[in-house]
Amino acid sequence: MRVALPGTQVLFAFLLTVPFSARFDRTTAFQKDVFFATLLGAALGTALLLTPAALHRMLFQRGEKAHIVRVAHLMTVSALGVLAVTVSGVILLITSL
Repeated sequence: MRVALPGTQVLFAFLLTVPFSARFDRTTAFQKDVFFATLLGAALGTALLLTPAALHRMLFQRGEKAHIVRVAHLMTVSALGVLAVTVSGVILLITSL
């Protein structure tokens, strides 16, 4: 988590700057579709990795530790799956450019 979350946030920030680059207007429709999918994947991955902290903040004082751990684990595994696909999309986008 300590590595995945900052890495995901950096990837998301990088993807947010791509449309402002000089060569973005020369991308094909396929490249724009890949870009949009990777941007959504990075946003979803970031949200999935941030949610366990918020969940912990809201539910820990209620004695729901087991529930928090179970949900946080599922979200983390889901986020890593989403990010694997997202990073693959970014590699596809970069190599196609």
